[in-house]
Amino acid sequence: MMSVTRRPLIVVVAFLSLLLPFGRSVIAEDAEPKKYVFERIGQPMGGEPQGIEFVTKAPGGGHIAWAVVESPSVHAMLGIHTSTGEVRRLDTRRYGRTHIRIEPDGQGHIYIYTGNPGRFLKYEIATGDVKDLGVPGRPARYWIGHTVGPEGRIYVGSYPDARLVVCDPATDEVRDLGRLAEHPKQKYIIKPVAGPDGVIYCPVGLHHVELWAYDTRTGTKAQILPERLTNQPGRPRVWRGRDGQIYGRVGGTQFRCEPEGVVIGESEPHAEPEPDNIAGDYRALWIDGQGRLVLEHRKSGERRRVASEFAGAGVKIYSIGDVHDGHLYGGGFSPARLFRHNPGSGRSEDLGEVASGGVQIYDMLSHRRGLFISSYTGGFLDLYRPDQPRESGSNPRQIAKLSRGHQQERAMELVLGPDERIYTGTRPVKGRLGGALARIDLESLEVRVWRNVVPKQSCIALAPVAETGEMLVTSSISGGTGARPTAEEAMVFFWDCDEERITRRLKPIPDATHYSSVARARNGLIYGITSGRGYYAVDPETRTVVHTGRLPVKPRRAAEGLLGRPVGSEGLLYGIGEGGELFTIDPATHEARVVGRHKTLEFAHGAEITAEGTLYYGSGATLMRCRLLP
Repeated sequence: MMSVTRRPLIVVVAFLSLLLPFGRSVIAEDAEPKKYVFERIGQPMGGEPQGIEFVTKAPGGGHIAWAVVESPSVHAMLGIHTSTGEVRRLDTRRYGRTHIRIEPDGQGHIYIYTGNPGRFLKYEIATGDVKDLGVPGRPARYWIGHTVGPEGRIYVGSYPDARLVVCDPATDEVRDLGRLAEHPKQKYIIKPVAGPDGVIYCPVGLHHVELWAYDTRTGTKAQILPERLTNQPGRPRVWRGRDGQIYGRVGGTQFRCEPEGVVIGESEPHAEPEPDNIAGDYRALWIDGQGRLVLEHRKSGERRRVASEFAGAGVKIYSIGDVHDGHLYGGGFSPARLFRHNPGSGRSEDLGEVASGGVQIYDMLSHRRGLFISSYTGGFLDLYRPDQPRESGSNPRQIAKLSRGHQQERAMELVLGPDERIYTGTRPVKGRLGGALARIDLESLEVRVWRNVVPKQSCIALAPVAETGEMLVTSSISGGTGARPTAEEAMVFFWDCDEERITRRLKPIPDATHYSSVARARNGLIYGITSGRGYYAVDPETRTVVHTGRLPVKPRRAAEGLLGRPVGSEGLLYGIGEGGELFTIDPATHEARVVGRHKTLEFAHGAEITAEGTLYYGSGATLMRCRLLP
């Protein structure tokens, strides 16, 4: 994700982590015109270890350890024979990319819930045959966790309708048990737990905390938390205690769950689940980044690795940020790992999990103090010095957690303002409306937050205006995940950095609901795009719209839609379309046209143009490069 203005930095000694050499292979297919050559640099973040879900017996003897792999290159249920390393793989991409939940029935089958919309599948271990049991309820495209009732049925709660569905392995019947929540802004059921009495306890949120009890014997449901615990955003956590009962917590309040309510103050430690990773004398621990199954002897603790044909799966590139000390930095998705690439040597280094947020790195900004990083979840802002050793609490240094006190979850991009302070626009936590504008003081590292500067809207992209001491900021009517917008139009506004207020509001494209990325041309005009095909140019000194038009492509909605560095003698601005197009806007004529195409651009996430005029972007787990100048 590229900020419009970056600061040059002094050269320091590079901190060396895991060094990964990658070769370069030119990809010429689908690229036009011929001057644009797309190169595959490699996977800068190596394979992530995959935890073992369970172990089953293998046909013909021995055991199979099963895992779920959800990565850009592999989206599958994976089984590795604990003795031979033979791989079984069920690719689920044909049903739609989403989470994969798996559960064995103890009778030689594995039940799977996956796809968009979510559906149950039945996998026969002996033959590899798959039976589609169908879609029990729509819509359903995201879920975390499942539970098995005392009668053996499999229950899953889904987003965006807080809907509970069930599969009965005894009959292969699938059913929709309906939407649990009654409030329209409640979207999630997260990690339900089955009680011993046949009641499924379902944590619901995230607009506000609810806990629903669904009685599988009667089909009745009830929200069982007292009102004083439901008047806050988030969701409760529930677990099975050592005594077999279900317990939960909301903040500092703990309780025991009953079908009609909760008993405040009662709690019990989590019950240790029965080991389901036993393979004879060994425990199956995980599949490492090279695709080897890691086993641990149950008595001696000695570990061994079983090689397989699975080569591992790289971490998806989510963002490409700034150049710092001659290295290009980027961030990953699930987990939020950090990497850097040396354009001169062609080598990449996986720096591991540096950011405080564990899921996504949104942006990185280079400064003399170090590399500033924004990450999700939690709306974290960190300062990391790659030239210094890692040290807990100080490098990286956590500057702010915007979800605490400000209810902001995603800091979209980091931009240096005309007052030599860093600004970022944010989206609120799930189910909420009203983003914020945040500012980091580079001397004290104090963070100031202005929430709801545009009522019920999020702040998305920013561009500094040195001439007037302002920031141009774009907005979106959308809020946190699951929130229903109430505003009708988004806007572009000017923020006075000294007076700390909005000085001018613009609506360049009628009825636009989301203004995405912006870029400043060499002639001083600031160009921006919408989530549709609209684009516009603003004169920041007069604060007026001087041009509007329609793009020849639908741009990508995120920051790679329009990139922030002018290129070449003409000062062209580049952007990426959803169909894999590379397009330009010519500030001299305001003309927008398609100048190239490549299939990897369809999956572009994160993009940066360096000072040398080279475009870097992530396509799945692969770092790509395209030189924009001859």
